[in-house]
Amino acid sequence: IKIQSDQISPVIKKIIKPSPKRISPECPHFEDCGSCDHQNIGYPDQLFYKEAIFSEALKREGIVLPPEPIMVGSAESLYYRNTIRFFFLLDKSNQITFGRHSYLGYGKYTPISQCLLQSRKCNKYLDILKSAINHQVDDKTALWQLRIREGKNTGEFMIEVITLIQPDNSGSQISGLSGMTPIGLHGLTLKSCVLSSLKPFPEIKSIYLTTAFDKNMIKLRRTLIGGSPVIREKIGSFTFQISPESFFQTNSGGAKTLYDKVKEFARISPN
Repeated sequence: IKIQSDQISPVIKKIIKPSPKRISPECPHFEDCGSCDHQNIGYPDQLFYKEAIFSEALKREGIVLPPEPIMVGSAESLYYRNTIRFFFLLDKSNQITFGRHSYLGYGKYTPISQCLLQSRKCNKYLDILKSAINHQVDDKTALWQLRIREGKNTGEFMIEVITLIQPDNSGSQISGLSGMTPIGLHGLTLKSCVLSSLKPFPEIKSIYLTTAFDKNMIKLRRTLIGGSPVIREKIGSFTFQISPESFFQTNSGGAKTLYDKVKEFARISPN
């Protein structure tokens, strides 16, 4: 159980009698991974409960919603995200797999074989990079994160491999790895490994190797090793350039729905 100033988050030990609303989640990692909260609820019921939570939050501020439902569902309840981060997990046999945050708390990770929030192509890239790094790279200790970004409406992808260099107690840098240095006396450089494994995929328009100097995403050194510095995404009639630093709504389809709803409420006319 996690106790905070305004809430208590329990951990389910045993389900005595499941709710009739409970369904089997599609993701095999749902019970351990902390990325999704509601895959064990059917999507129409998810919308109902989300609207109830939203209404309750507004009522506490004295705002009462009309009785008509206002929650607009997404066209896709899976495979909708245009960006996601994975963590490199290194086992005792010097093999990496990818993980996401565990529901048990920050700093704990769940190994995964796939993620149903991102597109199927992204899962293919996970498999290819994992195999290439495990076979071609000797020293994997500094690998930290992998970030994939996707233009849902353009088909363009960006891959960013992030390594971590942490200072030791004396302030010197350890882990011995920057984005461009060889890792392993007999292995390929990380740059060569990543470029060669992703070369067959022309839709990957941008590839970065990034070095972090602490366990945060603030102090970074990014190096473009392949393609364009940005990818593009389209929302309606607008085209956006997405860089590694960009914050962009993670659900492109949801963003289009939201913009269309705002235009509807605004009653914008050519005159």
